[in-house]
Amino acid sequence: MTRTASTIQCRLRAPGLADLWVGGQAGRGRIPLILTDDGIDGWWSAPSAKTSLTELQSGDGAHTPADEDIAYSARTITINYAVLGDRHTQNEARDAIGMFMGRAGVTLTVYDAGTARQATGYVTPAWSGTWSEAADTGSITIVCADPLKYDATPTMGVLEPGTATVLGGLTYPADYPVDYHENRSSGGSWTATLANHGNHTAYPTLGFTLAAGHSGTVGVKWEDGLGGAGRVACSPPPGSTTPIIADTRHGTASYAGLDMTPSFTARQWPTIPPGQTLTLTYEGAAGGRVTYETRGTYI
Repeated sequence: MTRTASTIQCRLRAPGLADLWVGGQAGRGRIPLILTDDGIDGWWSAPSAKTSLTELQSGDGAHTPADEDIAYSARTITINYAVLGDRHTQNEARDAIGMFMGRAGVTLTVYDAGTARQATGYVTPAWSGTWSEAADTGSITIVCADPLKYDATPTMGVLEPGTATVLGGLTYPADYPVDYHENRSSGGSWTATLANHGNHTAYPTLGFTLAAGHSGTVGVKWEDGLGGAGRVACSPPPGSTTPIIADTRHGTASYAGLDMTPSFTARQWPTIPPGQTLTLTYEGAAGGRVTYETRGTYI
């Protein structure tokens, strides 16, 4: 599906590089890149399914796959642009786009009608080869191994016994409403309710630390909006400011590059179903601390 509009803006971002803007107000970025009538391809459509079906031995059709067996291929996004300006400006544009090549972690954020969502991949540019005094056209293709799109603004926070701190904020000035979670006290434990407004399961990231002079486990219990529940707990090294990071999507945990997954005493990894919420409640030692981060997730 291809879509274009003068209000749509795309931003490419990579560590160590200046942001590159395409679309919307042509003068927003240093280089005046605009979307052409061909717009953006592959952003609003779904990536190809890669689920294999097993044909029925007799009768029509195939066996119905289980939900967990339905998967999708990588997402390919193409931004069709024009650079407005003389030959010098056109060459500047080509050089700026080319700087994003050879990097696997280029983040594309698309701002469209009050939404800001992002995906990450590597860039392949193409130029028209047609010389013009006033404009040049080309395309920027981003191949995203992870086909999911995420809200550009994460929900982040900290759970501690006796206090809770809400972190995070808009990463881009916007005039549309942003839904934040809430932290509340419940029976002496601190809880946070996280929402996933997307149409795909969201996978929160959790971080666990323990203050010096304390011992014991640090963890959370969780409940999702569909009746699921479980616990995640570990024993962080006391006094270390480096957290043990739990990746709930892949079911792994690491500490300073070391695999800490086997050390967890509870490994019921939480997820947030599409359109549902997840409630986290701190459990554990008095000096413990759990950070969390999640984003609305879309396919």
